[in-house]
Amino acid sequence: EYVKAALAYAPVWLQHHTLWSTVGDVLLGLGNDIPSWYRFTASLFKSKEELCLEDTEKKFGNLVIRYGQVKVYLRSKANSLSGDILRSFAQQLHNAVSSFRSNMASITSALEKPFEPEAIFDAVSYVANLYEAQNKISSCESQLQDFEQAESELLRNLYQFPSDWVLHSTVKSEWEGFTSLVASKIGILESQVPALEKKLNEKVVAFNSKVDKLRADWISGRPLEGDIDYESALGALTLFNGRVQRLSEEWKKLSEAKATLHLGIDYKNPMEDIEGDIRHLFCMWKQLSDTWQAINDMRGLSWAAVNCKNIRSSLESALEELNGLPTDIQRCAPF
Repeated sequence: EYVKAALAYAPVWLQHHTLWSTVGDVLLGLGNDIPSWYRFTASLFKSKEELCLEDTEKKFGNLVIRYGQVKVYLRSKANSLSGDILRSFAQQLHNAVSSFRSNMASITSALEKPFEPEAIFDAVSYVANLYEAQNKISSCESQLQDFEQAESELLRNLYQFPSDWVLHSTVKSEWEGFTSLVASKIGILESQVPALEKKLNEKVVAFNSKVDKLRADWISGRPLEGDIDYESALGALTLFNGRVQRLSEEWKKLSEAKATLHLGIDYKNPMEDIEGDIRHLFCMWKQLSDTWQAINDMRGLSWAAVNCKNIRSSLESALEELNGLPTDIQRCAPF
């Protein structure tokens, strides 16, 4: 029984040794995870407290385990590393708290701006920021508990805070002010949402009218006829593409606004089919443009510069290129 007890106790000193011998590698792996820093630091200083006790041996019946020398060695190692460990822990906590306060200040600044339902997209952005702040409160409160626990561990180990240190009590007070602001803004928003939804629906109706107009113009104005020169065709396609891109951006904003106000999500861009047609026609006209350019160059030759052999060669080359185009392009009227 004594032997079993002694064998069970002996690894305790191996654990102490491993803990203090691997400090550097472990700290590098902790990153900015404050709870992990707290747990590891707490285990280190619990070990240090045990190393500072005066005992040097433990008896198990007639068996005696003497650990005086290893304790002196580990105590010296712990004393030499303790200051750096606390400073590193404090720096990580300082960085985390600074980031937390910076985010809180940024959201506060956004929420303190006046809410103007008439500027629909600005108003929706405001609502998104407010809902985001509301959703983050529970996770942020968990962070605050981590900060408090970490600062308590530093205090327990007599860490000397620098003069610019922001105590947890100050951060907690700022947080309480922040949550009060969010709660009051949520209350105000509830009365504003119906007007905002109405304004957004008006925007959607106006947008749908623009899409209908684009479709009508596209059907009547898309360059499909064979008597259109390629420069005019490409110019028309560029204009249509600009209109489509502007409406696509507006659709994206409206979709995000509707999602924010829980009015449903539009998963499909209503200009998607027109975009596909424009890409196809761009491809067709660009592939035909080389032939058009070659013909125009020949047209521009003066009679003095005309060489029948060269003209025939150029025409045969152009015809060969045309015959090599994809079948779908060869079926189009411009071909």
